[in-house]
Amino acid sequence: MKPILFFVFLILSVNGFAEPSASLSATIYKKLIESQEQLEKNDYETSIGILKKLTERNSLSDYENGMVWHLLGYTYLEKGQLNKSVEALEHVLTFDIPMSLNLSNRQLLAQAYMQKNAYSKALPHLNFWLNSSDSDDKEEVHILTAQCYFQIKRYQSAVAQINLAIKSYEAKQQRPKEQWLTLLQSSLAFLDAAEDRLGTLKLLLTWYPKPEYWLALAGTYAQMEKMDNYLAVLALAQRKKLLTSEAQYLSLASVYFSEGIPYQAAKVIEEGFAKRIIPHNVKNLRFLASAYSMAREHEKANQWQSR
Repeated sequence: MKPILFFVFLILSVNGFAEPSASLSATIYKKLIESQEQLEKNDYETSIGILKKLTERNSLSDYENGMVWHLLGYTYLEKGQLNKSVEALEHVLTFDIPMSLNLSNRQLLAQAYMQKNAYSKALPHLNFWLNSSDSDDKEEVHILTAQCYFQIKRYQSAVAQINLAIKSYEAKQQRPKEQWLTLLQSSLAFLDAAEDRLGTLKLLLTWYPKPEYWLALAGTYAQMEKMDNYLAVLALAQRKKLLTSEAQYLSLASVYFSEGIPYQAAKVIEEGFAKRIIPHNVKNLRFLASAYSMAREHEKANQWQSR
């Protein structure tokens, strides 16, 4: 959202739902608009200068002070001065301000803390917003909260927040966003919740089919010791030309070998050699020779053994 549009939206949302006393004088309103116009031109210093002069006035109401400091914090955040942004946004909360401004400020403050990697400090503001807002669109704040929990390794809490966002989206017949599902499956991986992770990965493959999700699905089946499923998914990944590392090729070959399909194991290794993904070292050459030997392809086994 453009800075000046952000400001206008905030003014309307506050004045539309707050008590009558929550209003700006014509002079303050004009100065705030002027500051935002400079911010829209990326003239941060002029924008900040206008706002700082307003903070020196003693005649401002609590609401006017809250708006000035809120927009100062927003401008510092846009400029990348995170410490000053946090300081300004925290100061907003010292004034008697309408709930809508309070909520807007807390969401912005949480984002500033997150950019500082201070996730524990962001959480109280996000939780306050979730508990106090009557908005029907809480999904993004649930996800911000989940990201904070994930970063401080409270994975179960992260899962709960993501599921709330997904449930809300599904109630609106909307598809959950890809980044929500990837965060969910990562959280479930840390919790060793393989069954739940499996379901999440299947959703990702249904809506956002990407190579990494096929490989993650195979890895989850391996974790659950469902080797038939693991083999099937990894073989499909090979046919889709999704295997890109030595470990992936050798893993597939090893499963073929252990499942009594040595010829297929040998063909996988040869493909890895041809693509220069698997190196021609002694260990891999012996593996290939053993696979052909077990498949009773003795001529090919001798051929590779002698290299």
